Amino acid sequence: MPEPEAATRLAQQLAQLVKGSAVLAGRNVAGENDYSVAWRAAHDCIPAMRTKILDALIAGGDTESVNMPASTKTYATQDLECQELLEGDSLSLLARELLRQAGVL
Repeated sequence: MPEPEAATRLAQQLAQLVKGSAVLAGRNVAGENDYSVAWRAAHDCIPAMRTKILDALIAGGDTESVNMPASTKTYATQDLECQELLEGDSLSLLARELLRQAGVL
């Protein structure tokens, strides 16, 4: 069973990334560019097969539209179900709410 990263630790590290991006750019206040750096880092931390499935579902598709071997798709969807992000072949209520809060949906 995959173990999720502690939510507080990940959030703290992403916040530090936003602050560091602003400091490196010589700004005292973080802006949209700084947040996009953290968004990209967070997105890149998700394993590629899970990302393909999540991206397809966010775009309004389904898991059947994702081109990958059936066994790989099964493992990836099971991982997403363990993380409570998938219910069957759809995004879970939790996933949809988190995506809404992030401004993705």
